Amino acid sequence: MGVSEAWSRERARLLGRAKRRVGSADDAEDVVQDAVLAAIGRAGSLRDEVRLSAWVGRIVDRKAVDVTRARARQARGQVDMGAAHLVTQPVVSATCFCVRVQARRLRPHHSEVLQRVDERGERLAVVATELGLTTNALTVRLFRARVELRDAMKRHCGTTSARSCDDCGCAERACCSPIDDG
Repeated sequence: MGVSEAWSRERARLLGRAKRRVGSADDAEDVVQDAVLAAIGRAGSLRDEVRLSAWVGRIVDRKAVDVTRARARQARGQVDMGAAHLVTQPVVSATCFCVRVQARRLRPHHSEVLQRVDERGERLAVVATELGLTTNALTVRLFRARVELRDAMKRHCGTTSARSCDDCGCAERACCSPIDDG
């Protein structure tokens, strides 16, 4: 058996191994390619040539796990952040001040990011830089602030939507009076 035939068999084995873990043939191709490049880059650390196949197989497994975890993180981020943004986005109408009042009653660092990003529309990268945070850290802080605001709105007003806050009774109770925009 020649080198070409041996590589074809090994490649097919690795592709099958990767496809079982990542699900698609295209992703499996990417995983195997990344694994082979990593193996070539670290070939000097291989002590027993007899174990080459197993060693590359473990690299494929680790790369496949990385791909699966990245997909899961991305899916969680899209679902969680998107849902939180839709539920708690402070869109304030002329007659509703509950959202602003409740947002200003939150912890100062949550109140600040809600005010700057959601009310004023400042860009995440700018706010993150000014606060000395990474954009990812600011995104997490904003997500937590929105969740905290949603919970505060639920406790205080009985609603979690900024748009339905006219139905909450705060106008009759006069507990969320108009506040200055300064």
